[in-house]
Amino acid sequence: DLLALPGREDVVEELLDTGLSYLRNAGVASVHAWSASAHPYNDVLTRYGFVDSRKKLNFGWWLRPGADHNEFDFLRSPNAAVHIMEGEVLD
Repeated sequence: DLLALPGREDVVEELLDTGLSYLRNAGVASVHAWSASAHPYNDVLTRYGFVDSRKKLNFGWWLRPGADHNEFDFLRSPNAAVHIMEGEVLD
């Protein structure tokens, strides 16, 4: 995860500098970053050589029987601000 206060591209750049340097020294050949199409870090990632290889992801969720489904209605909004990690399972 890459996270900084809003408007602090300098912090994002420092985190990328440090992280990419570490990965380069470890012999990592490529790095993949997932981001939303309107993510505020996209310009920074582009400056650091990341390219848009965006694919449409199908997203779904499952709620246990009896769970309050209304709690997740906001996910149907095209402007929903959410953070999802691949493979994340909530129990």
